[in-house]
Amino acid sequence: MQSKNKNFLLESLENYNSSYLVNIDELTIEHIMPQKLTKGWKESLGDNWQEIHKKYLHTLGNLSLTAKNRELSNNSWEEKQAIDYKESKLKLSFKLDRGSKWGEKEILDRAKRLAQDAMSIWKYPTTKYEKIKPDE
Repeated sequence: MQSKNKNFLLESLENYNSSYLVNIDELTIEHIMPQKLTKGWKESLGDNWQEIHKKYLHTLGNLSLTAKNRELSNNSWEEKQAIDYKESKLKLSFKLDRGSKWGEKEILDRAKRLAQDAMSIWKYPTTKYEKIKPDE
């Protein structure tokens, strides 16, 4: 997904149903599970860390917005929680301050929650069109 598309998607999700719109110009996209895995990240992801990393790195469930991208970097899940997620006011960081681990299940669960919001933002069009049945 190109950066402009990611920004649009994340900004839309952040500001959906919000009384206070967030200007994301000062924010950057954060990969919760980092792009470069440390030994600690590999251990916490488990034996199939390579598959999880390749499959979920750039997916909606693993992306957020932050003003502290440099500080978060490749830090562990617990360090990222302490540095940003526990004090963040961003809606996309909601519930990231909870949980003792970040892995495949957590990424998928978060993706499902965010997809529900996306489906509310961009509703599938409805129609009253009915196919005309030919007279017999």
